[in-house]
Parts: sequence; C-alpha cells; structure tokens
Amino acid sequence: MPSTTITIGTTPAKLLDLIRGLGSYAGASASKTYAGLPHGNGAQLVIFQADPTNTQPVYFGSDSTVSSTNKGLVLNSGEAAQREGGGGMGVNHVPLNTWLVAGGAGQLVNVTFEYA
Repeated sequence: MPSTTITIGTTPAKLLDLIRGLGSYAGASASKTYAGLPHGNGAQLVIFQADPTNTQPVYFGSDSTVSSTNKGLVLNSGEAAQREGGGGMGVNHVPLNTWLVAGGAGQLVNVTFEYA
C-alpha cells in the first residue's frame, strides 16, 4: 500500500495536493509524493496516524476553513483513524481531497492508502 508522512503546520493544506506534490502550503510537505494517482481522487482505504512525537492535535475537514473549531476528525499524538469506502471491495469511495491543519508547526501524520 502506498504511504507518506505529511508534515503539517498552522496553515490548512489539501491532502490530495500534498500527496501529488502539487500546491504550496506554508509549513506543509509530504515525505513521498505520487504525481500520477492511478484512480483519480479516491482510495478504497485510508489510514491516518498522528505521530507519537506530536505535541499538538491535527484537525481534518472538508475545506480550507478547517480549524480547531471547524473540523471533522481530530487526531492527538499517536492516535489513528481509518476510513473505508462504503461501496464495498473494489470501489474507491474515500476521497483524498481532505484538508488538514495542526495546532502547531511541524506535526506529523502518516497516511497509508489502498486502491481497489
């Protein structure tokens, strides 16, 4: 399964752009990029894990307004979350166009994704 480590700071960044090596977001980068994702903007399974050395939470949301008060998912140090597509095996229903931001600079999120 492809994976990358995202470094995120206090400026919201779009996960899909970071994975593809596109865009420029202050304080954000990916340890490995995948310029040509074979299945567009989605995956069958995505696993997010906040690095155990993080000192601030990481917030996930649906757009660039994601913040500590406008979020869906919150991961604190060492926590993980998994999203699976609702269409069953063989369907890439989990969008990678999620936005994320951290409560402080230099926070890390390991992202693993699997395609159908």
